Amino acid sequence: MGWFLAFLLFSGIASCGGYEGLYLAPLKGRTEPGTEGPLRAPVDRSPRCHRALFDPLSFPTGDAGQAIQVIGDRIYLLFNGGVILELDSDLQETWRGTFSVGERILIPKPVGMTRPDLFPDEPTLIGGLGSFHEIDWGLFREEGNLDHAYLRTIPDPFNPDAYCRAEYVRIEGKTYLASSRHHTDPEDRPNVNEIRLYDVERLKGAGSTAEEGVLAYRIADGPQFIQSMAWQDPYLVLVRDGDHTIPGFEWHLTLLKLPSGERVEDICYSYDSELEGWNRLPDGRELFLTGDLEDNFFVTQGQ
Repeated sequence: MGWFLAFLLFSGIASCGGYEGLYLAPLKGRTEPGTEGPLRAPVDRSPRCHRALFDPLSFPTGDAGQAIQVIGDRIYLLFNGGVILELDSDLQETWRGTFSVGERILIPKPVGMTRPDLFPDEPTLIGGLGSFHEIDWGLFREEGNLDHAYLRTIPDPFNPDAYCRAEYVRIEGKTYLASSRHHTDPEDRPNVNEIRLYDVERLKGAGSTAEEGVLAYRIADGPQFIQSMAWQDPYLVLVRDGDHTIPGFEWHLTLLKLPSGERVEDICYSYDSELEGWNRLPDGRELFLTGDLEDNFFVTQGQ
């Protein structure tokens, strides 16, 4: 039914027709009466968020989750405090590491990690505050810390005072680093956020993202409240919050076409916590990580 996500639904999402190639899968849980059905929300209208009730799993670390990455059939959960957990396809924890050098947590809030399996010729980058951190993934996986695996920090002057999301994408055979901040100041740029695509080949030899030729594309009218990103070829999925000025939590998965920035589809639903990460396993199961300290992980049943 197409490459993409079971853009889920735990319960169901409002729909006015779907984008060809998307599909929905049931969530392992239960739905509120009256919300059943594969419903979707188009991006050009105000989506009607449906209430979702489901059975969570717990992977407590003492801090809030930030992002999910999938490498092969392994799941990586990134947490505040510089912690990363590895789960196997049976959702069992198989490894735990910290983004630390000695006693110092080098990346206390990792908000994204690139994929060494899909992009083996590119450096592994972790998004942090105002910068990207390049690491030796194999060595980090072996030692569980950055004592010997830390390589360098790449400042991002376009985003100096906020956390830099990080995800590799591919456009016409060329690799770019996609990034954004969570949101922009509403008084500065109301209702829009900027998504930047950096030329990875030029970035490899650069001291910062501001060097000539590194910034390849700017999507100036991106959506606000981007928690993390996930590459689902040929689209970039923005994992987003709703408007923080409105009471309650809205979760959005926004499908973005690159490099135009066209928003192809938006999935919206509500739950009593903050969505931080989303990704998809090769077998079609959808993964969701919230900011809760417990009961913070959810998975669909897959195809």
